[in-house]
Amino acid sequence: KKAVEVYEKTVVPIFDQASVAYDYMITTHARHAEERMRQQPASGDLKDLSEYTGIVSIGGDGVVYEVMQGIHSRPDSKEILKNIKLGMIGAGTSNGLSASLAHASEEHF
Repeated sequence: KKAVEVYEKTVVPIFDQASVAYDYMITTHARHAEERMRQQPASGDLKDLSEYTGIVSIGGDGVVYEVMQGIHSRPDSKEILKNIKLGMIGAGTSNGLSASLAHASEEHF
């Protein structure tokens, strides 16, 4: 997958060099990202979304949509959106959202 390649070759080295602690998840089915954003684990290895300071999605517009849908379905969505920085790295087919955001901010895409 293109997103995995971008993650391994670009994102990991940057995060490592900057000493940024990170977790990652590779989606395996439709709505997987949405399910993960919605989860509020009671215990175990899975951290609650509120424990993170940022989310970077790598993929197409659908992944960004799923992340936002999952966050908005949580009872603490306003607090999450206030405290967590969101980022996206376009690795989809056409990256329409990335192109639109770049155009709106007068960045070259």
